[in-house]
Amino acid sequence: MQFLDLAPELVHQILLEAVLTRGILRSLTLKLVCKRFCHDVQFALFESHLLDDYNTWGLVTYWHMDRSRRACNFWHPYLIHRVQNNSDSCPPQFRHIRRIVETLCAETGDDVKTTIETLCWPALRAATHFANNKQPSYFKLDFESDLLCAATYLNIVPVVKRLLQGKLMPKYRRFLFGSPMLLAASTGHKYLLEYL
Repeated sequence: MQFLDLAPELVHQILLEAVLTRGILRSLTLKLVCKRFCHDVQFALFESHLLDDYNTWGLVTYWHMDRSRRACNFWHPYLIHRVQNNSDSCPPQFRHIRRIVETLCAETGDDVKTTIETLCWPALRAATHFANNKQPSYFKLDFESDLLCAATYLNIVPVVKRLLQGKLMPKYRRFLFGSPMLLAASTGHKYLLEYL
């Protein structure tokens, strides 16, 4: 019996153990073995949580300018996977994004999965950079401010108007998403940019 003839669950478990044993860089070479491994090893890396400690700051810095292949094909799907499959042991910024998405989807009726995929782009740089940083002072997650940023990025005008009545400042930069004004400008939401 050939290795690839085994049940998919068994192949996945073997690849997951190989990733945990070999580490990140050596596991990435397994992606070159065959087309099936390209996807399966990437998924095993996501499941291993080894990437939570990886320094991504320089790797995804300019994703918004060129939507680089590295960001599109690896780090963005990783962030989506971690936000969709979060648990209590998940880094706080992943749970924070999930909570924001659930709040917005409860108000708008939008699909949670689609909203996570969209909202992971502006949070890509900050959320993936040292996801397991143990220093709480390293970043500050402010739910109301980040909700304003997310609503601005997704062009949810009623939520933005409601949040701005609560003394939130749209010009200040937030750790996770950046400035609401910059988000409105970069996404082309002219009405919101004028409103902010």
